[in-house]
Amino acid sequence: MNIVQHVTNFYYNHLQMKLKTNYMEIKLNSRLESQLLEQHQNERSKCLVFTRVMGYHRPVESFNIGKKGEHTERKHFIEHGCD
Repeated sequence: MNIVQHVTNFYYNHLQMKLKTNYMEIKLNSRLESQLLEQHQNERSKCLVFTRVMGYHRPVESFNIGKKGEHTERKHFIEHGCD
């Protein structure tokens, strides 16, 4: 095995191990999130999201399919105040 193959195998194995670790963390977080949601189910309520369209504030849930798609593709930004 030459040095290129050795380095390639090393990085491939390292990446594979890292992916498995990330997957396990995601699974654990998902399980914890589900448990929290179940514990606090009675405290939850529906959240309406409004956005400004043509000068009016409208609930996003009233949008048609195309407008909902546009809304999910929007880039959000944080406007910082003047110092």
